[in-house]
Amino acid sequence: MPVNVNRHFHLSKCHGIFLFQQSVLRLLSLRKGCTVIKKSEVYESHLFTVKDDKFKSEPFLREVKAIYTDLINRHISDLEQQLKVFDKNSVYLPTKKIGMNNPKAAEIKADNTARQEWNRTADMAQRF
Repeated sequence: MPVNVNRHFHLSKCHGIFLFQQSVLRLLSLRKGCTVIKKSEVYESHLFTVKDDKFKSEPFLREVKAIYTDLINRHISDLEQQLKVFDKNSVYLPTKKIGMNNPKAAEIKADNTARQEWNRTADMAQRF
């Protein structure tokens, strides 16, 4: 457990609060497992580990989407309102979200309109 020696430490005693600075802190016995870290030294050099490619893989993402969709749908009683995971192999085309201040917002909106029209046509074709 690191101890920051750049700050003042307040230790309360019977007659008030005493201010200990760096020189006095060195004289104090530190708890087992604690170390003194001098100014401009690195606390820890290994904060993160190597990325696990499993979490970016398509099968894992599909599985997690399905799990969370089922979890959300447990709380929705109306079957019409329940969520569905989009199937990439279906005849439907996905629409894209338009972010704030997107310079291509007009193009995306036009593309989404065409996709929605296609999805309506595919919906009509599947009904017959």
